[in-house]
Amino acid sequence: MDTITAKHVYKFSDIAISGGIIIAGILLSLLVPSVLGLGVCVILTGLCVFPFLKTGYRIPGQKEMFSHKDYLLPQECKSGIAAFIEGKSETLSISPFKNGGLLLEQYYLKNGSRQFVQLFDYTTGVCSAQ
Repeated sequence: MDTITAKHVYKFSDIAISGGIIIAGILLSLLVPSVLGLGVCVILTGLCVFPFLKTGYRIPGQKEMFSHKDYLLPQECKSGIAAFIEGKSETLSISPFKNGGLLLEQYYLKNGSRQFVQLFDYTTGVCSAQ
């Protein structure tokens, strides 16, 4: 099995949200000059949000833009998830509301035609200083 190294990219909605905030700040500054400072703050907020608002994922070698979900699952699900990922099982039923030591990452297309999953196993430890 290969590990997926997905790159964060901008979706149209990310650009639209940041642009909308900036335009709202410009309109506020122009239409209500008495609140020019507030308009400038809204513009700066839109500019500051833009570099960090990347919700799309592009997998190297793939043209499509994927979305991403994480599931925190209990250790008891490990064998069932591994069998599903390897293609040995047709169905998978998980309860993502339980805490546990597995992290399942799902990269998927909105139309449901393709998806990639990764399963990470981790343990938590307790450290104490003396």
